[in-house]
Amino acid sequence: MTSSCDIASSFKTLRKQLFEVPLRILGENDKERWSSSLYINNYRKFIEILEKVLFFLEPIDDDEDQHDRKNFYRVDEEDVNSIMDMLSAIIVASPKSLLSEPERCDDIYSDCPLVTFMLGLATCVLYKRVMHGTRPDCYSEFVQTQIPFCAGNNLFSGSQQPIKALNLEELTNSLSILELAAHTLKFDEALYQYVDALEERVCELLLHANHEDILNKKESRVAFKKDLYYCTTDTEFKLTVMIISVRRVANASLCLLRKGAFVYDESKDENFETLNSAAEYLERAVINKCLNIHSDIVQEEFENTFKENSKTASEVYMFHKINGVDARVDCAMLIQTFRDIARWSAITDDANRDITEYALDLKDRRSMAFQITFCLVVNLILRQTTSLNFTNFWIEGHAIYSMPEDIYAEFCKASKTTPFFVRSLGDACIYFSGRLYIFGQSSQDYYRALAFWCMTVVTDCGGVIVNDTRIQEFIEYICDETINPPVNPEKLQEDALRQAELEAKRSSDSYSTVTNLLSQSERVRQRAFDLFRRVRTSLQAEQQGLDSVYVIGDIESTGMPSSSKAGWD
Repeated sequence: MTSSCDIASSFKTLRKQLFEVPLRILGENDKERWSSSLYINNYRKFIEILEKVLFFLEPIDDDEDQHDRKNFYRVDEEDVNSIMDMLSAIIVASPKSLLSEPERCDDIYSDCPLVTFMLGLATCVLYKRVMHGTRPDCYSEFVQTQIPFCAGNNLFSGSQQPIKALNLEELTNSLSILELAAHTLKFDEALYQYVDALEERVCELLLHANHEDILNKKESRVAFKKDLYYCTTDTEFKLTVMIISVRRVANASLCLLRKGAFVYDESKDENFETLNSAAEYLERAVINKCLNIHSDIVQEEFENTFKENSKTASEVYMFHKINGVDARVDCAMLIQTFRDIARWSAITDDANRDITEYALDLKDRRSMAFQITFCLVVNLILRQTTSLNFTNFWIEGHAIYSMPEDIYAEFCKASKTTPFFVRSLGDACIYFSGRLYIFGQSSQDYYRALAFWCMTVVTDCGGVIVNDTRIQEFIEYICDETINPPVNPEKLQEDALRQAELEAKRSSDSYSTVTNLLSQSERVRQRAFDLFRRVRTSLQAEQQGLDSVYVIGDIESTGMPSSSKAGWD
């Protein structure tokens, strides 16, 4: 009989071999520099070792419907966690790279590597639950209406069952609702607990045989034996990409970085009015720019971006699975396939609205459309004044979370001289010198964050950013747009009449009037620079008590891919 010491030693050896399989990094060009992710370089070898690893995590006996009372080998929990972290890091960061069919071992699950890895991770998740029990902070036992996080973000699927008893339709609805709410979610650490509970339920449906009342869509199940069914391979793929997409939403919250973050609170800020003044300069300039965009190219770019962002990650992966990894994703076809024609019509109507409406309409200030308008117009101004591209400084939260350690170290190093604008869920944040600065989700928060970005460049970076490009021209443009806003054509005639009436009074003192106007313009511009410097200095004083955060920490995801269903039923 094999001793527990021999089992532990064998498992550790296999785990070491698994981690020694060569990895490579995707996205090494400049455009994707901060979107790099790990990628398995040798599928065949990795899956061969993974199969052997999973053997130690699967039930020893095969007693029907006794999932929680089966015998298991005892394996060190830290070793299991390390495998889970590795699998989760790979599949959540770069699922598209796992959609192609690789050369396989003879006995592995016959589907794409993404589902194979997901089944492996599911094996790890359920092994931990059996051996160590469900975590006390997990929401598996709760109905959605009992979860404050769901109530605060309106994440109800209509089910009256606890998460652990959701049927297939209720589970996919819950995942879809959370995925679609990604841009407006309010941060709460309970987000991870809720996602963990949904993920555990996904793992159960992937590995266990269930009755038809659980797999309640006829086309989504395949007969196993005696009124029991497995998910079809298409359903397994759908559940896999949906939980991956939802896990990316949770990762975008940057929970670990938030623990050491500077959170802006206007009620505690003595310089609140000063920061607001700087933000108002920027808001007026953005609105004025919107009013003076006469090119269809900009509106077309907004429409395309809006439609692109309306797609969910899971829909894109399902589209690629059907049409091929290299297929061009057609937004209209995708939305109509996985949702309905009416939803596509609504997206088209929103995309065709003039961007000025989103810049001015307070009802849309927290919407995805406002965030797109904000980024697009600020980018136009920055390119016009400095030739810089604002999108090079705009980064999504999940991209930071998914960075391999060496790329993250480079990112932190770059952040010491270049502040980055980060969207974490719906929050506008600035990442500078290894610390996250969080401002919030409202339009004013986005402008405050942009003002802080300018202040950081002026005060901490000497007014210079990327290849010795000076930011002064950008700030001067902002000030000039505020001081000298564009003339409304409808008032030209009225202004002309007023000018005629004042003509007689402008004789000898006309020169002094112009001089005064010019000096006033210069004074306002100087006040803007002073605002940037004063607010940045006051914020620095509040930051001194906070420790810098230079490492992202261990990935705390629970579960996703694997390979064999053997022994779970």
